[in-house]
Amino acid sequence: MNTLVPIQYYSLFFYNFILLLCIINYVTSLKTDIGSISNRSGKKTLGIVVVLFSLLYMGLRPINYRFGDMMIYNAEFVSIMNGNDPKDSVEILFGLMMQFFASIRTPELFFFTCAVLYILPLYIACKRIFGDYWYYAFLMLSSAFTFWAFGVNGIRKGIAGSIFLLALTERKAMV
Repeated sequence: MNTLVPIQYYSLFFYNFILLLCIINYVTSLKTDIGSISNRSGKKTLGIVVVLFSLLYMGLRPINYRFGDMMIYNAEFVSIMNGNDPKDSVEILFGLMMQFFASIRTPELFFFTCAVLYILPLYIACKRIFGDYWYYAFLMLSSAFTFWAFGVNGIRKGIAGSIFLLALTERKAMV
């Protein structure tokens, strides 16, 4: 569980981190050609850092009421740990995922898995669509105000949107 950043500044820290990355990109764009090999190599490395930071920071956040629906998910998780069935019978896969993690009694791993299911499809979709320039697209997505909200509050909406976007990038022809 990440407690390095005080909980009241947790979201603000993420927004400022992304702002700093945007400023760094702007400054480097004044000096470096976007198509140069050194720029693409540097952005690839920076992009991996951003993806990993987002996964760890969002996925290992403390279970706290400041993250909106997270407390509702956690309450249902605890209810399932106590032997109750999931409340929502419509979203079967999400319920099964909650039951699995409840059986091993790890809400932190459950929330980390939710972050992985939200962020990795976005990363893969950006790589498929934008190739070597995926970092710029991922930074654009992570700088949207909905990025943080879908990762910590509307968790199911974020996962569904990410998987949908990933499905749109599938290269196989549909008949």
